Amino acid sequence: MLDKAHTEEITKFRIMWANNGDAVSMVYAGTGATTSSVTRKGDKSSFTSALDHGLKTITRFYINNFQDDYTQEIIDFILGNVCFLLL
Repeated sequence: MLDKAHTEEITKFRIMWANNGDAVSMVYAGTGATTSSVTRKGDKSSFTSALDHGLKTITRFYINNFQDDYTQEIIDFILGNVCFLLL
């Protein structure tokens, strides 16, 4: 059995882990992590978790298909994969 202090520490760690995942995901995909609500709360069967996941998935689809060209060009330029930017 975990005592209250350990439970609080685990909760703090889960929140920190989910926040870090959201930050990395924002840079890479333009939205928070799709499973951050599950990481924070530990409940993957709730309606709000499913709704959050669905909204982030739809947003990622839109960003990847309609708004990501310029971002990808910048990343390629920084990595040296292209010699010029298409403006």
